[in-house]
Amino acid sequence: MKLFRILPPVLFVVMGIATVVPAEEIPSDPEALTFSSRFRTAILAQNTRQIMRLTPPNSQECIPADERDYRYSLILRDLLRVLGERQTIEDVRIRKVDAAQLRRSGAAEETAAVSWPVFPEEQIIITYTRDGIENTASLYIARDRDEWKWVHACAD
Repeated sequence: MKLFRILPPVLFVVMGIATVVPAEEIPSDPEALTFSSRFRTAILAQNTRQIMRLTPPNSQECIPADERDYRYSLILRDLLRVLGERQTIEDVRIRKVDAAQLRRSGAAEETAAVSWPVFPEEQIIITYTRDGIENTASLYIARDRDEWKWVHACAD
């Protein structure tokens, strides 16, 4: 049952493969693009601690402190499958998050109650090709102390 508390973060990244929340596309923010690169580098290096540093503390709090290393290593494993090394990045776009649409899509996809300790401000949409098939992944980000961080939902 404890595993269900970490599934929503992964599901929200993977969910981006199938659906991208419609919202206003904005000009590429160099800082957000730099964050995207740092995040993917941490994934490729399989660096759990770096993924945790790129996640705001409030987002991490839905996972008990004594289990964070283990659970984030599971999240990292899933992120590696989605955003790992066997693909070609075709495009990276940034959109403002439509809060109402995100709440509706999350409610439709999840049977458990989901909360956002840090609500996403923007969505990084990564289009990539793997094995000749085009895919899309989505990362939700928000500012934390003037830095972009990856935010994820928590199961209540």
